[in-house]
Order: sequence, then structure tokens, then C-alpha cells
Amino acid sequence: MDTNQWQGAATRAELITKGHTPSEIRTALIGNTIRSLAPGIYASPALWNESMETRHGELSKATLRKLGGNYVLGAQSAAAVYGLPLWGVDPRVVHLVQPTNNSGTGSRNSKRIRIHRDARRTASLRIDGVLVSSPARAIVDLARRSSTASAVVTGDAALHRGLCTVTELLAELDVIAGFPGHPKARRAIAMMDARSESALESRSRVSMFDARLPLPTLQYEVLDAHGQFLARVDFAWVEHRVIGEADGVVKYKTDDVRSVLNREKYRADRIVEQGWRIVRWSSADLDTPRLVANRIRHALSQSRVA
Repeated sequence: MDTNQWQGAATRAELITKGHTPSEIRTALIGNTIRSLAPGIYASPALWNESMETRHGELSKATLRKLGGNYVLGAQSAAAVYGLPLWGVDPRVVHLVQPTNNSGTGSRNSKRIRIHRDARRTASLRIDGVLVSSPARAIVDLARRSSTASAVVTGDAALHRGLCTVTELLAELDVIAGFPGHPKARRAIAMMDARSESALESRSRVSMFDARLPLPTLQYEVLDAHGQFLARVDFAWVEHRVIGEADGVVKYKTDDVRSVLNREKYRADRIVEQGWRIVRWSSADLDTPRLVANRIRHALSQSRVA
């Protein structure tokens, strides 16, 4: 089977339409030339090397093509099609919206598909031949069905990239007043911020909120004694002279590690010289409950002592 003829995900019916026999499909699966994303849906080798979000987006579109009908991709499945980051959701499960004339909402679940019946006026776009919930509706639906951290990670990114506005999120929130999950969604949307630049930063803010830490200033510009720019940092508790840095791995993918570390050390030394304390953490640190919050709280208390 020549997988160069197709990209992304394809259904069994689509492969047969392209001229591949059931025997060829089985042989390709056995030889790992293609891989199964779900029953009757297959991924090309190129797709398997893509991000989880890209694979889920392609799986979602293929699922909708396979089912047909008047379904719309919703929640995290819609977010994945928009290229937004996902965190803390099951990428094997596709979320579909089924418009209905009946009042209220409901859902039908299977191992791989969640179908949410929805009486709201449809808010969707057509992307790659399938209907996808608007960014604002997808974020609100994700927020009412998933964890706060999951919603804020995706919602922050949508706001940061200009895919939706806070006003649009609040409008969608008003539409679901009285629906299950409305208070949960309202809490998550209140925490979303377009200034967040990574999933780790978004998760960090949720952790700070849950620990009832003072809210930091985001993307704060640190100046030297002469008012010259030194650095832009992820979080700053300005009155305490404490800085928080959520260290991801993206910057190490394109630069020499030693060069990055040297630049980071020089940057940190300059900041400390101006009387700031720096608290750093990684994604792994954030996975340990209260670890990062306790580090920040300790730094804040030390600044008060000083």
C-alpha cells in the first residue's frame, strides 16, 4: 500500500474507494504500514508522528465522515481541529454534537464516541468538509465537561491566538445558563487569559488559584535600575519582588542546550541582581500536588521577612 497517496486519517471505506482491497488493508496493518486509530479508521505513518492534538483532530474528522448524518464536532474534538492544545482529556474519544429540536441537552456514550444532543442554535464552521463547533462554543462545552485545568489550557490558547474573545465566551456561557456544568464552565472562563503563552503556564495559574495564592502579573517586564529592559517573565508578584518561571522544553528543540542554559543563567543573574527572587518549576513539578504552590508561598513569605 502506497501511503504517500493520502495524509492524515482515512476510513476503511475511503481506502477501498481509493482502490485498496480489504486484504491489502489487513497486510498494511500487520506490517505497521498504517495503524488503527479506531475501528475502521486508520492513520498514515506521517500522522502517527504528529502531536496528540493533530492525531485526535484527524480521528475526529474521519469519525464524522464515517458516521455521516447531521453531527458537528464539539468540545475537545473541535478544539483539536483548530490546532489548540489539549490537556487532561482522553484523545481516543471523539465528541460529537447532534442538533435537536427538543429542549435541553443530553448525551449518548460509547467507548469511542460521545454524542451530545443539543437544542441550542447551531454555531459551527465547515473545515475540511466537516462541521465543527465555533471556537467559543467548543471552549465552553469543554469547560462544562472537563477539569478546570483542561479548559483553561485550551481556552487560554484560543484567546491568545485570537480564535475567540472573552465576550464571545461569555455569550456562549449565557446560552447554557441552567444547563449541567454551567457553574463549572463559568469558573473556568473567569480564569482564562489571552496573555498565557503555553499549556504549562495555564496549568500553573490554575494551581495557584486552587492554592489561593495571590494572583501574579503575567508576562511582566523586568527593568534594571536605569529603566532598561532586562527580561519578560511568566509570572511576577511585584510587591514581593518574586518571579515565577514555568520552564518548558520547547526552547531546547531548536537551540543548542548549552547555549540555552548559558543564556538562561545570564538572564537569571541579571534579574537577581535587581533584588528579585526566582522560583522555577517544570511540568513534572506541577504534577506533584502543592509542590509548586508551596515553593511560591515560601518565596513570598521570605520576601515579607526581608
